[in-house]
Amino acid sequence: MSVAPGPWGEKPKHKLDPFNPVSPADWIQEPPPYDWIVENCFLRGTVAMLSGDGGLGKSLLMQQLCTAAATGQAWLDLETKPCKAFAFFCEDDIDELRRRQAAINRHYGCRPSDLGGSVEYAPRVGMENI
Repeated sequence: MSVAPGPWGEKPKHKLDPFNPVSPADWIQEPPPYDWIVENCFLRGTVAMLSGDGGLGKSLLMQQLCTAAATGQAWLDLETKPCKAFAFFCEDDIDELRRRQAAINRHYGCRPSDLGGSVEYAPRVGMENI
């Protein structure tokens, strides 16, 4: 497969991967259902991002969700399916995460050891996070 040069004569840095078109006319069976962690909010096996103005509680909500899903409990009165969770926290340091987690654990009636192997956080305050 040859790759045509770009508009100024340079070669593209990457070759295009081949693609295999499909026809909906061949789709006889029903598609598989979605595998929601939280119904209509978060899909299992995908990456999710919550964004908004600072100080609204995004980090707190996500830390609560991680704990609820790891322990199989409801989050915001919404059913969760148990799963492992990994979260980046770009605005909160480890001490803030620890303080918040202590309160979350009290709310969910769990111990730190109950989250072992199920929840991990990456505090990244002050780091390049784009």
